[in-house]
Order: sequence, then C-alpha cells, then structure tokens
Amino acid sequence: MAFAPTKPWKLPFITTWGGSPNRNLPTNSAEEAHLVALDGTPTHISSVRDISDRMEAEKRYRDIFDNALEGIYRTSTEGKVLTANPALAKMLGFDSAEEFVSAITDAGSQVWLDPDERHRYTALLENCGSVLGFEARFKRKDSTLLWVSISGRRVCGADGRTLYYDGFVEDITKRKSAEEKVKISERKFRAAFMTGADAFSIATLKDGLILDVNERFTDVFGYPANEACGRTSTQLGLYADADRGRLLSEITAKGYVSDLDFVARRKNGDLRSVLISANVLEGEGEELLLHVVRDITEQKRTEAEKAKLEDQLRQAQKLESIGRLAGGVAHDFNNLLTVINGYSVSVRGNHLFQERIWW
Repeated sequence: MAFAPTKPWKLPFITTWGGSPNRNLPTNSAEEAHLVALDGTPTHISSVRDISDRMEAEKRYRDIFDNALEGIYRTSTEGKVLTANPALAKMLGFDSAEEFVSAITDAGSQVWLDPDERHRYTALLENCGSVLGFEARFKRKDSTLLWVSISGRRVCGADGRTLYYDGFVEDITKRKSAEEKVKISERKFRAAFMTGADAFSIATLKDGLILDVNERFTDVFGYPANEACGRTSTQLGLYADADRGRLLSEITAKGYVSDLDFVARRKNGDLRSVLISANVLEGEGEELLLHVVRDITEQKRTEAEKAKLEDQLRQAQKLESIGRLAGGVAHDFNNLLTVINGYSVSVRGNHLFQERIWW
C-alpha cells in the first residue's frame, strides 16, 4: 500500500547542536513527506532540508528591494505590473507599492505618456535582451509629467519565450529640466550671436583658430564664414597695428578685454578703426575666446569732422572778437577825435574874432 507524497512545506525546527552543553537553535526547514505501507502499517517517511541560508538571503534581497532609491519593477509582456518597490510607487504618486500594483493593469496607457514609447522600449528588449538608459516620459497618478531613465531585461522561460520584463527606473525630471534651460540659453546666445550689430567670433584661446563668426563679421572684415573658420586672425591679417599677443596680454592681466582700440584690416586691404572686447568661454575640453568687434571708423570720421568744424568755429569767434574789439576802439577813438575837432574849431574861431577886433 502506498500513498502519494505531500508537497514540501516550510516549518520551524529546533536544531540541537552537540557539545557541552547542547545548544538549541531555531532552523527554517522544508519538509517533504511520504506515506508508505511498511509491513502492512502506514508509515510516515519525511526528508528535511535546512533552508535557513536561503531565507536569510531572501530577506536581504527583500530589504534591498524595499529600500532602494531607484524604482524596481516587473511587468508582464502585456503591461500588467506584477511587482514594484515603494520607490517606484512614490515616484509615480502612489501611497504604497500595493496600491500601485493593484491599480496598474496596462502600463502602456496608464504609466507611459506615449504608449508608442513603450512599444519601442519592449521592441528593443525583444531584439537585444536588455536596454540601458532608455529615456521616456511617464505620467504620475495626478497626470503630471515625469522624465525617467529605464534599464531593463527580458526574462525568458525554458522554451525561450518571454515571461516578463524586469528593470530599474530613475527619475531624471530635474536633469531634463536643467538640460532644457541650457538649450534655451544656447538658442538665445545663438540668436544674439548671429544677429548682433557687432562682429562676433569664437576662437580657441590657445592658438586663435576661428570656429564661428556671424554675418556682421563678414561686413566688417570682408571674410565670409567659410573663409574665416578654420584659420587664425594672424593668417587672415585682421589686425594691422598689433598682433594677437597684445590681446592675450590684456586677457591674462584682467581676465577680459573691454573696448581695446585696434586698427583692423579688411580682406581688400582697407583699414578700419575698431574696438575689441573679449571674454573667455569654457568649451568642451578647451578654453575659447569670444570676440566682439565694433567698427567705429565712421564714428571717428564724424568726430574728426566735428572737431574740425569746432576749430573753425573757434577761429571765427576769435576773429569776431577781434573785430568787435577793433570796432569798439575805433568808436572810442572817433569820440575823442570829435571832441578834439570841436575844441580845435572853437579855438580857431576865438582866434579869428580877436584878429578882427585888433584890426
């Protein structure tokens, strides 16, 4: 007579260790029992396997799972959440992992902002087996946007078919926001660079190799971007009276240059008066120099003509003053001559009168 074996089950045992005195230690065990007929008597035969180490390992892994800072998940191929840790639930606005698991039956529509992104992600998992750093947009329980980076793997059964997907989720919303701000700043800088009223150029600080110029640079120096970029200001002969060393010495001394007076040479050889300002920029692995060149040729010409006119005005004013002085002197002199003439007439008249009386 024989009986079917029972399924294994777990139960605590007290294990007695030899020695003096004996020590009794609790042990987690798995028992598999069989009922057999032994000499006509039903007999219970069982085997006991110590699983204490395995259960301790499971506890350690459960602690890691529950206390991880990153989200951890397991989903079915259809998108049903099979398990998730508290970090992922909190990340998505749920009060607990249990609430999250019970609520999400279709991650593609309930968690992913764009279901097509999940289709692309799972396609990569099916083709490659694992994916690292897949960036996507999730939506929280309150429908607010959440940027995440997902790393996952495909888990297959013995027949090679996919059983489920395991993975980690990192919240990168702050990073994406910072990147977007940087992109906006770059676009603003680019717009200001290209449309500026002054000549803008970016060159390497070490050797002065021109990397980029705006349209105004072409107006001032006569070189289009395709001729200027890849060459240095020395090779182009942009500055007539001073070499690049003068600019670098100012940069080294103060860290920047503001309105440094230069004489620039155009492509056709014409000389232009310019003011140069420059600042050091941090590039990718090297320092760059942003040049701002303002053409003041017409301004200086206007100032020179104004100075000439002012000098002519001053000369005219001096002549006018001299004329007024001379006119005043002549007027006073005429007054004196009038008095003298009148006195002379009076004296002469008296003299003639006396002569008549005498005769």
